[in-house]
Amino acid sequence: MMQGFYWDVPVDEVTKNGTWWDNLASKAPGWADAGITAVWVPPPSKGHVGIKDMGYGIYDHYDLGNYDQKDTRETRFGSREELENMLLAMHNKGIAVYADVVLNHIFTDGEDIEANPAVKGYVFDEAIHDGRQRVPYPTNEIRWVIPDAQPGDYYVKIKGYHLPFSEPKGERGYDILVRWTGTVPNDPELEREFEPNNREGQFTNFPGSGRTMRGHIESPQDIDEYKITLNATHDIEIQLTARRENLGNTGRPWSWDHASQTNGYYPVEIWHHGENLADTSNLSRQP
Repeated sequence: MMQGFYWDVPVDEVTKNGTWWDNLASKAPGWADAGITAVWVPPPSKGHVGIKDMGYGIYDHYDLGNYDQKDTRETRFGSREELENMLLAMHNKGIAVYADVVLNHIFTDGEDIEANPAVKGYVFDEAIHDGRQRVPYPTNEIRWVIPDAQPGDYYVKIKGYHLPFSEPKGERGYDILVRWTGTVPNDPELEREFEPNNREGQFTNFPGSGRTMRGHIESPQDIDEYKITLNATHDIEIQLTARRENLGNTGRPWSWDHASQTNGYYPVEIWHHGENLADTSNLSRQP
């Protein structure tokens, strides 16, 4: 078997023309003469970054270079017609073609966001299935959405799981970004939650739509609470990101770094007028 590709094979990004299928087709006679009976080709589907994508950030499994999506018709490797011509050229020379099909690599942006109750269930079960701790769904790949939230106060309770509780508190940090309008704040500075913040009637007032706050989960029992006040009907979108503190004891200045996103954080409860919306709303959205 011949590996029929390498990373970043040539492509004309300016004219959005992929030539790799044609290149492979031209190799068929020589490969057959050399005794090659199979070729391994890259994922042929349209990728998230269009003409530049090497096929592993799959956007649409059914777009083989025949739909105008992601600012291109062709994939990095060419058009669907060129793919079919390559297959015919290989088969005519007795060469089998094996595509690298990657079913669990699917990637897009927020324009394709949709509800995913399976992810919500997996997270709310804290990735425990059949009595076993599974790998948590990446914290920063989930958007928690309360659609058509009515005016009033919302109390959002954030819980952590699968966290390094034997490590210092700084290893269990997170960002919470909340949006309910389309406006972007002039001051992007992060603000810290106020302690005590332990859900027993103690909470942090969220400073405004589009702002990000820093928080920590102190212990397995700790649940942080934030109060959001809406003056008009909006969707509320919550996005969490696992973080950790670099305390500067390795010669670097203090920094607020990304942590493993298998450090799990989620809105375990969202209260509005006595109703827990985390129970009644689908909440989870994935692009």
